[in-house]
Amino acid sequence: MIERHIDKYLERYAEPEASFKSTPQACAESALVIPAFDEPYEALKSMIRARGASSVHLIFVLNAPEGAPETAIARTRLCYQYLSNDFVLMPLANNVSAVIDEVGRAIVIVDRCSPNMLIPKKQGVGLARKIGGDIALRLFRAEGDSAVSNRWVFQSDADAELPAEYFATPPPKDSESACVFPFVHYPEDGFELATKLYDIRLHYYVEQLNLAQSPYAFFTIGSTIAVSAHYYAQVRGVPKRSAGEDFYLLNKLRKLGVIRQAAKPTLGIQARASARVPFGTGPAISKIQNTADPIRNYTYYHPDSFKILAVLLESVRTLPINMFKQEILTEILTRSTVLSEKQVAHLLDSLSIEKFFGHIAKQGKNGIPASKRLEHFHNWFDAFKTLKFIHYLRDHHFPNLALRELLAEDIPLGNSLHDMMLSVNAAH
Repeated sequence: MIERHIDKYLERYAEPEASFKSTPQACAESALVIPAFDEPYEALKSMIRARGASSVHLIFVLNAPEGAPETAIARTRLCYQYLSNDFVLMPLANNVSAVIDEVGRAIVIVDRCSPNMLIPKKQGVGLARKIGGDIALRLFRAEGDSAVSNRWVFQSDADAELPAEYFATPPPKDSESACVFPFVHYPEDGFELATKLYDIRLHYYVEQLNLAQSPYAFFTIGSTIAVSAHYYAQVRGVPKRSAGEDFYLLNKLRKLGVIRQAAKPTLGIQARASARVPFGTGPAISKIQNTADPIRNYTYYHPDSFKILAVLLESVRTLPINMFKQEILTEILTRSTVLSEKQVAHLLDSLSIEKFFGHIAKQGKNGIPASKRLEHFHNWFDAFKTLKFIHYLRDHHFPNLALRELLAEDIPLGNSLHDMMLSVNAAH
């Protein structure tokens, strides 16, 4: 069943780069996708030499988006040229080549940086990741000894440090759609404060979602994700977006299966200021670095927003089936928070929640079972709507707080996050 599902995806939805029929006669247990735009060649060579990667097919997608700075495109093309010079490549498709290296694995190299092969600007890194993921699925379905046996499609980046045990991650259970690995950011010289403030933001957001018992309380960083091959096909690959592809990919995958949050190994990621994508780690660190007095001016979501989120999610979990109505939710939120009935009504209207209740009403005379109701709600009130909910409260009721203001709030924080916040505050 899984194989047929993947074959259907490869036939109908895969990118042209994965259309090759003759796969490299190489043997490896896993496949690792590395999109590379404006990366130093040494970073790719480090991936090739990485401990534990000897039994892993490496899929490098050398890509550059239309409209990117010419210098960045030139550096990417030079990187592609170096790879071409270092290996004797055999063609697999029009712009896809491969080599079998001395340890018997395949190194697949995709050219999406040549003048006639640039990535559409709006599809950016998402398309690059999808091309690599589609090729990984093609290798998964290869014949005989060439087939990849590990059902994880590992997705990372050229600036990530992958421990040897990373590739020994236990295979996905049938219920698991993805795995998210822990990480630590290594800042560039001079960007230590900006990186720490950004890390606090990442950990604070996930921790507060977890306290509110949101099912979307996980990190969404592209270089820390592995996707089950079966579920990858079900969601039709990585969303083709210039940024946020990791967020929207995991958002889809969570609706179909469990997101495993691995306790180890911890991946190292270079936290670099950059403008290669519209938003994400690089642009965020650049913005913080250019902020006058970041300690006072870089801000975080107000904890009261997450308290209201927790009330909403608790009411959805516990309301009897015959009381699950918009009016009841409005009453609970009004009674349990500092918001007025009118303010709550506007908040729920901003989410178009009446569409969800319209959907529930169509499920039958007596509605749907409580267990299924919760599943339907979380599929609707997903990671994107959760973020939209928090943003509405930020914009209308609870403005963001600077680090010192946040520390003054009476909120539960994990020890490691609290220590990080205290350390940054004390040092500045």
